[in-house]
Amino acid sequence: MYQTLNTLHISESAVAQNISYYQSLHPSSLIAPVIKANAYGHGLIDMANIYQRMGQIMLCVDSVYESQQIRMYSGYTGDILVMGYTMPQNLAYKDMKGLHFVAYDMETIETLYREHVDPKIHLKLDTGMNRQGIKLEDLDDFLVACQQISGFRLEGLCSHLYDADNPDGHLSLSHSHQQLERFLQGLSIVR
Repeated sequence: MYQTLNTLHISESAVAQNISYYQSLHPSSLIAPVIKANAYGHGLIDMANIYQRMGQIMLCVDSVYESQQIRMYSGYTGDILVMGYTMPQNLAYKDMKGLHFVAYDMETIETLYREHVDPKIHLKLDTGMNRQGIKLEDLDDFLVACQQISGFRLEGLCSHLYDADNPDGHLSLSHSHQQLERFLQGLSIVR
């Protein structure tokens, strides 16, 4: 017999309060909650529906599959940022309306421009996690290569703070500050 061991109750008003708080810190910024991996156990579709009711929010997911799940099973109609690596053959999927893609290699960018009109591309900058992204020292050359693509336009720049929530506070803050400094250098290069 199957027995439920845990029950999770999500407070939509608490989620709305959190979004409102972050929006108050940066009123002109777009809030983009990450709901990959089934919204970290909170329910991909449930969270997409909650965010839809809040208005202009871009959701972040890991894969095209997760974006398709949101489109098929929730009422969410806003933009979705696919943060995870997508194999080039999967970028040929024709229903990409409202999808943005994080890219850190030329193959992804070239495939998106070959398969889609005006793709929304965000570059991932490796600021110290050393797992994915364009190294700061390679960014100039990477951008020059991107500019060779007819109509290339960059939508955004992102990174991954690998130690931001470390309970050892001072160590985390030091790593995050170093990564933020690298990110700001990359942003300056992009601009």
